[in-house]
Amino acid sequence: MTDNIWTLVKKEFILLLLFFIFFLNPPTYGVYQAFLIPFYLVLNYKLAIQNIDNKGIFLFLFSISYILIYLLNPTGGYSLIAIYISFFTFYMIGKILAKKYQSGSVFYFVFIFLMLSDLLIPSVSIITNIANHGFTGGRNMTLLWDPNFEYSATGLAGHFILSITAFSTILIPNTTKFENRIKMLYGVFFIISLLCILRLASKTQIMILAITIFITILYLIPKQPFIKTFGLLTLLTTTILVVFYLKSTDSVLFNEYNQRAETEDISYTLSASGRTDIWSRSVGNIFTHPLGWEAHEFGNFKYSHNLWLDAGRVTGIIPLIFLIIYTLQSISLILKVIRSNNYFFNINVASTFIGLMALFFVEPIIEGLPSALIIFCFLIGYLTGFIEVRTVGQIKNTYSEVPLTI
Repeated sequence: MTDNIWTLVKKEFILLLLFFIFFLNPPTYGVYQAFLIPFYLVLNYKLAIQNIDNKGIFLFLFSISYILIYLLNPTGGYSLIAIYISFFTFYMIGKILAKKYQSGSVFYFVFIFLMLSDLLIPSVSIITNIANHGFTGGRNMTLLWDPNFEYSATGLAGHFILSITAFSTILIPNTTKFENRIKMLYGVFFIISLLCILRLASKTQIMILAITIFITILYLIPKQPFIKTFGLLTLLTTTILVVFYLKSTDSVLFNEYNQRAETEDISYTLSASGRTDIWSRSVGNIFTHPLGWEAHEFGNFKYSHNLWLDAGRVTGIIPLIFLIIYTLQSISLILKVIRSNNYFFNINVASTFIGLMALFFVEPIIEGLPSALIIFCFLIGYLTGFIEVRTVGQIKNTYSEVPLTI
């Protein structure tokens, strides 16, 4: 099984290195790698041509139309074009890698590689801040390479989405030896990420964690003995009680959450931190301004705090339609993929998908956290290739250690 992973690393080392450097800082230094990564498709042009599909076409149409309209008013600079074309590029590379390296172990390696690449710099920066100042000092943070600029807590928290959603797989009993190793790695990354999330006082990430845990429990209830479900619920209930106790006793872990609660009333919280009003106005703007609109023209809100509405705000209804179609195609794909008889795989895929979609629903992704959408496109491409090369029973017979049946 590890032979499959080493084969991938040896043959695709340059590509993985470019990926890693890119995710260290996509909006600035990572842009240069974003210009280089498409050459992988050029070098593998036969595979690229063979693997173009409907999802790839609509994603390409979205990227191109978004870029063309963005060029009319390139507020973020021309270099961001490399980021916007990366949505399609990463989708195609994901699909090609899935077909070149047909192993369940490779999926988990790629997933962990993306997780580590995305959270490395933010986690090191935040843990260093905690070591120096504790859980105080404001939610916005500086990063290692730019100590003079504070990044928003919302944007930083988004880099932990894969590790937060992966926690759900730890709850699954009766996993294989290989899956147990994966769970240990997920557990380490989750603990680090949770500390960072608490320091950033991110409500979004905590809600995503709660949603994915809840869905995991619902999924497992009919598939395992009652005693195991009861034990899991007891553990989670105890954990929740401990959390409430620590919060009520003003534990240092919740300093930023408590300060945030003092400045926000209940109505503000129930409106998704003011987002519901922005969403309703943005939906109306799509019909009255189908070519997009300037933020200052409508209540002076900078973002719509929603992937699809922000796409409509910046570039209008045409790219938005392509993005919606691609999203619906992705949902259809995930519903097919999670028909596997492997609970660990199903929960890993479903939790990640749900977590990313929840993040997309409440944040300005393309402008504020493009790496999340790029990871999403890569995983959708990978899973597309993954399902195309397998038929019922093949995976179980071929990869006994990771029995995935799609």
